[in-house]
Amino acid sequence: MTLTRRLAIVAIAELFSMAVARVALHNFPWSTIEVEAVRTVLRIATTALYWLLFRPLILSRTANLAALRSAPLIGGLLLLMAIPILIGRYQLAAPVAVFFAVASVPVAVKEDFIFRGLVQHLLTPTFGPLMSRL
Repeated sequence: MTLTRRLAIVAIAELFSMAVARVALHNFPWSTIEVEAVRTVLRIATTALYWLLFRPLILSRTANLAALRSAPLIGGLLLLMAIPILIGRYQLAAPVAVFFAVASVPVAVKEDFIFRGLVQHLLTPTFGPLMSRL
């Protein structure tokens, strides 16, 4: 399968995911577990799709695992995931706030590692750094 076709599948998957999330937001209050559960399932499904589409490319790179052992990185990630619990200004019940915090992990994997790290990296040589981010 060509890279262009793979990127087209990514675009279609993102549009579908966005549409389903908007329907969920329309039918439920934004602060419910149901909406976040739908969005989390969509994120996991699209991440799995990206893995299937780009597995050879992902595995061709060597990871720098030493960077993951950085205390400031771990502290910052824990603090970021704890924001819904620490802030508490969203009027979320404690279980919902914890669910939002846990659901941040698939968000990070999908958005930062897969989408930004992979798809934007593939688009940059063709479209340049600015257009690949749009």
